Amino acid sequence: MKYVEELNSGDAFVVKDQSFVLTSDFKNNGARKAINLNDGMCKWFDANCMCEFIDLFMLDKNNNIIKIKTSDDKSKENTNIF
Repeated sequence: MKYVEELNSGDAFVVKDQSFVLTSDFKNNGARKAINLNDGMCKWFDANCMCEFIDLFMLDKNNNIIKIKTSDDKSKENTNIF
């Protein structure tokens, strides 16, 4: 389990049996916008909302399962050094 504030844009997660993808939109209060993968509707989540991170996969043209994004995907981590 993670807090929504710990996720990066494009991460997928589950809250109350509904799957979401986190967008880059945010509010001043820390809330983050996500798109529901079940019905396409947008929803705002408080930064302290608990969620379960999920992996994303898809089928290619040959019906092979390929990774879109998984929990061990380090390609989008913030690599800035302060």
